[in-house]
Amino acid sequence: MKSVAGAILFAMCIFLFAEETLIDWSKREIASIRVVDFRQPMPTTPLRSRADGVKFRKASGDVSALELEITPGNDLRTPGIWIRPTPQERYWNLSEYQELHVELENLNLKQQAAMRVRITNPGYCGGTYQVGIDAGICLNPGEKSVLKLYYPHADEFAPCKMFAVGATPPGIASIRTIDARKVDGIIFSVDNPKYYTVDGSLKLRIGNVRLMTPRKPLPPELSDPTRFYPFIDRYGQYKYQDWPEKIHSAASFAANQAKENRLMKPKSISWNQYGGWANGPTLRKTGFFRAEKYQGKWFLVDPDGKLFFSFGINSITMGEYDNTGSGHPDLWFETKRGKRGSWNFTVDNLTARYGKDYAKRYPAIVERRMFSWGVNTIGNWSSPEITRECKVPYVINITGIRGKFPRTVPLAYRDPQSHLATNFSGIWDVFDPGFEKQLRQHAKSKALAHAKDDAFCIGVMIDNEINWGHNTYQGDRTAIARSVMLSDATLAAKKEFVRLLREKYLFIEDLNKSWGTYYRSWDAVLNAKYIPKSDRIQNDLLRFNRHFINHYYKTCRAVAKEFSPHMLYMGSRINLLHQDVLEIASKYCDVMTINCYTYCLEGLRRPGLSTDIPVIITEFQVGVIDRGMFCAQPRQCGVTQDDRARAYRRIMEGVLRHPQIVGTHWFAYRDQPATGRRKGPWQENYAVGIIDKSDTPYWEMTEAMRLVGEKGVPYRVQMPAEYDILQFQAPGK
Repeated sequence: MKSVAGAILFAMCIFLFAEETLIDWSKREIASIRVVDFRQPMPTTPLRSRADGVKFRKASGDVSALELEITPGNDLRTPGIWIRPTPQERYWNLSEYQELHVELENLNLKQQAAMRVRITNPGYCGGTYQVGIDAGICLNPGEKSVLKLYYPHADEFAPCKMFAVGATPPGIASIRTIDARKVDGIIFSVDNPKYYTVDGSLKLRIGNVRLMTPRKPLPPELSDPTRFYPFIDRYGQYKYQDWPEKIHSAASFAANQAKENRLMKPKSISWNQYGGWANGPTLRKTGFFRAEKYQGKWFLVDPDGKLFFSFGINSITMGEYDNTGSGHPDLWFETKRGKRGSWNFTVDNLTARYGKDYAKRYPAIVERRMFSWGVNTIGNWSSPEITRECKVPYVINITGIRGKFPRTVPLAYRDPQSHLATNFSGIWDVFDPGFEKQLRQHAKSKALAHAKDDAFCIGVMIDNEINWGHNTYQGDRTAIARSVMLSDATLAAKKEFVRLLREKYLFIEDLNKSWGTYYRSWDAVLNAKYIPKSDRIQNDLLRFNRHFINHYYKTCRAVAKEFSPHMLYMGSRINLLHQDVLEIASKYCDVMTINCYTYCLEGLRRPGLSTDIPVIITEFQVGVIDRGMFCAQPRQCGVTQDDRARAYRRIMEGVLRHPQIVGTHWFAYRDQPATGRRKGPWQENYAVGIIDKSDTPYWEMTEAMRLVGEKGVPYRVQMPAEYDILQFQAPGK
């Protein structure tokens, strides 16, 4: 009997600790390593690149490691190195395992460093590379750690197929699963050091690259579609995986709620009523939020004059927007399908957990959670009922233009840098009188009425992630002007363009002389629907492009201040590197809002962005897929929830040291539906939440948020030499 138990224990140890070295740097020829750079579309295709700015060599004194250095001043977008199997191998076969681990050390003792690793299959994207699977990590100065990549397996000929969803369960082929028998490349890359590190450089030691964790067998049901479907249970969960606190019956809701009640904490004693630093300095009291510099760093200041850093979560809702994607719910779900082939499991689960009157009770639940988790801001896209009923600071969004409205015409052309076709869908005509009128109507909506004079409202944003023309990494600086030139003469923006030209040139002959054109009159310019093929028009196109952007932000600021002169105007949540947009928005915004997904924000900067304006990161996130979800994008950060909590802390440690950043808003409160949220033909089903679809918190994340929320402001003020916030002793502790 003892021998049997010993054999089982031995087998378990082999399973748990089995590993296999994949890349032995001491045997790898340096000449076989290629420098690559990711270009548009950035997540897809690494292109071979010149080597200047990227240096790599065997580590001095340790040939089993590789030293990678990115030097300042280079203009590579997402530089990296590409390792391929030996010619004799052709492919790596990683199919016996499910994790790739890489030992890393940040050799810089003065700043954080981040790195991503990606494994790729051949074949897709016109013979280049499919998206593949990647993960990343951030290291504090001098830190050693392990970057972990979990890669779900799938054979492209697997019998179960799934379409109209962003990512699939392991065993079903998609761009988020890998045929691990045919891995033809491993890529180590870094998000542009020019925009994410303090001095534009990076120096890392890459050690043992090994395979870990023997592959777990796939559910036998995957071999037969008639058995596999439906694969989503009545609670919206993946049927063929188990995890802690998974809902199995109505009793599971009660058990999870009892655990939450035990773990719930009171509001931190270091916070005042707004979540500002109660024990810190008192600045001027205004009764509303504002931004101010203190000891060389920007802060928000709460209505009582206390230093405030906005620790926020986006999309805190009661499930009203959580309809699943409309793929094949009659086949996918155990439950009957709802309207238009979708289903809202969140509403079902909230009802099961809190009762039919959950909508009345939920704001109080959210308020209690925010205090317990160390979160002091309700972020964008949250339910009006939540922002209105909770005594937690919040931001609001005035809806921009909706429905039918005059637009400039779309553009379709080739990006000269990536040689790929791209599109600019056009943009609303901001010179049309209806633009400002519609903004004012939205600002006067009943949903926003409570916020106008509410001291808990931090500020207002208008619109989100506008496409100003960003076919290239730096943004297309004349896309709007070109699309205006192709538009009808009735468009107000085109009339404004011609007005500016007449103001500058006075006579049509002077325009023709400057442009090398043959227009007979100004009316001919207005009615023309072509773009002269001459570089001589570029300055005027750029001038109008900037004029258009300027009018947008000037108008939005005026509407925001008319709505409430007390509130901070916080822009449009910019998600691109467009220097004109960033420069012009910086003139009008009280606080800039930027959506940014990366592993390290300590050195965040943007072309055109003022270096002396407060910034809130209004979207960021890192993810793992260990609990019934299929996609950890846009930033996978390891294997377990502990890995995710660590990644969150590292991001926040860098953020709190950045002199301009005054807040971060996590996207999002709740995981997206396992089969995707309804968002066009491509259904996002990302594991982004602080809670899952059954309304159960990820406790590792909430503990990390509590830690950062309690220590964050004093950490930012004191700027300790030790980066790790776990080691920081806040005053009064």
